[in-house]
Amino acid sequence: MPWLIAFKLAGGLLVIGASTALGFLLAANFERRPRELSELITALGLLEMEITYGGTPLAEAFAGIAARTGRPAREIMLEAHRRLTGGAGVTAMEAWGRAVDAAWGATSLGPGDRITLLDFGASLGASDREDQVKHIRLAVERLRKAEAEARGDAVRLGRLWKNLGFLAGVMLVIVSL
Repeated sequence: MPWLIAFKLAGGLLVIGASTALGFLLAANFERRPRELSELITALGLLEMEITYGGTPLAEAFAGIAARTGRPAREIMLEAHRRLTGGAGVTAMEAWGRAVDAAWGATSLGPGDRITLLDFGASLGASDREDQVKHIRLAVERLRKAEAEARGDAVRLGRLWKNLGFLAGVMLVIVSL
């Protein structure tokens, strides 16, 4: 019978380990969001500089910014660049919207972040330089607020999910005894 106890102990440790790992995976999603928002803020700041001082065509600006940013901003900028230069005759607004949609599944961003990016894209390339800069600054301001909230959530909810994962595993092991 000692082998039965060893199997139960090993099984219990596996259950606790798996549920703890799941808790850490869920917590990582909350911890990734502030970094992703920061990358988007950086990318939009670079886009503002390109529009204000560079005079670079939008498609080229997207490609240049993609080379200087991390995910998900890099993926959005690259996809927008591809769509604008692909010869399909899409507008900057359409290219931006499709790029946001294409990159969305791989992000930890929330629905409000998506709305902010799509609202910003609605003015992209459709107005003069000053108006576009105004829309960029508005989007950056909204993303900064979301980033501040996300940092608080990352600490609070990240810790919660990590602890819940471990405690759920312990509870399952106790119930199964």
